[in-house]
Amino acid sequence: MVDLYLEALMKGEIGRHQKISMIQPKNRFDAQIEKDVDSYLSTLSFEFEDPNNKFITPEIKRVKKRAQLLEEIKQPELFQQIDLGIKILISEGGNYLSNEENEVLSKEIFEAIQFFENMDLDQTEINYKEILNLSEVTINSIFKIAVDKFNESNNLQSYVLFLLLSIFIPENAQYWFRAGICAHKCENYDQAIRCYSAASALDPTLFEPWIFSIDCHLRRGRKLEAQAAYEEAINMNGLLSLDDSWKLILMHYQAVFTA
Repeated sequence: MVDLYLEALMKGEIGRHQKISMIQPKNRFDAQIEKDVDSYLSTLSFEFEDPNNKFITPEIKRVKKRAQLLEEIKQPELFQQIDLGIKILISEGGNYLSNEENEVLSKEIFEAIQFFENMDLDQTEINYKEILNLSEVTINSIFKIAVDKFNESNNLQSYVLFLLLSIFIPENAQYWFRAGICAHKCENYDQAIRCYSAASALDPTLFEPWIFSIDCHLRRGRKLEAQAAYEEAINMNGLLSLDDSWKLILMHYQAVFTA
């Protein structure tokens, strides 16, 4: 099934649907989400027969799918995490940055908040770095704080900051990968898998996301998905010269899947 949430993130659409608590919630965000979902549903057929329940009509199937997609793409937890990331930058930036760096960061973050308040929801794809005019100073500052938070074992705060970077620059595979590692450490395995998937899609030469995804799937009790990730990692091993530590990990998982 198409992962609308992941596609929205990678295309730069998620920000235009989010309702950061520092911004007044507007009903137009929800309306736009529903419009996008309805547009997607119009491309699907619901005429197939459900062998488990032959009395479910196509319209009921459509309504159920619509509710499912709306729940997935709105992701209230995600909005809270984005909100947390912005609050961290505003309230704690001075603890990690020089006065000059923090001044630039604060100015551009407040301008970003104003942008989200007034943005055009009909835009299909958004390059936030360009539209928000985010400087390299700000991007590097967010990255620095995220790394420092990770080194302090503050995995949740590191995760939300790498997530912000991934939204601002969605084509950067390393931001997605690092967000995945932090989500993984927070035991948010589904979100880690999403981030790992984005990283590997953006950079097919990355083998680490596949290996880390194996653990996430196993912890969620999804052995088939874990084995599929393992096979992708094995294929990567045939193309790249992995060091012995990675090969040992693959050997461990080989024992798991052949047991």
